[in-house]
Amino acid sequence: MKTTLFCVAALLMGAATFAQTTAEADKAAVRQVLETETNTYLSANPTLMLAQWSDKPYAERQHANLVPILKVPYLKGPTLKPITETHIKGLKPSTHTRRITDYESHISGDMAWATYTQEELNEARTVVGKERSLRILEREADGWKIAVMSLHPMN
Repeated sequence: MKTTLFCVAALLMGAATFAQTTAEADKAAVRQVLETETNTYLSANPTLMLAQWSDKPYAERQHANLVPILKVPYLKGPTLKPITETHIKGLKPSTHTRRITDYESHISGDMAWATYTQEELNEARTVVGKERSLRILEREADGWKIAVMSLHPMN
């Protein structure tokens, strides 16, 4: 009986450790997608940048900067792809960097969300832009992909 209880306890502890390790790996993978997306935007690598995004028809981008152009603060579905393609054609490498603070993420099955504050720093390391970001990601066959981006300027 003691041997059976020990084996059950060992199995349960092993399962809990595996679940914790998997959750930590998922959180690290989500953070890596977000950092890769930002870094490839700054280095003007549209192919790798777009590889971080879901191409599902419900993918959405939200930003106040879209209002003057589109009269609405978001893009999704059929309007997203052509405007994104036009935007990335004009990307040029930037000497600016980004700093992420206030980062928090949560994973539930094949969905994840992350919130954080992102500051843009110029060459002198002076903050020239600041925004709050919400990203919703989905686990797809080839890894985590950003399905929704919502940016809110803070300056």
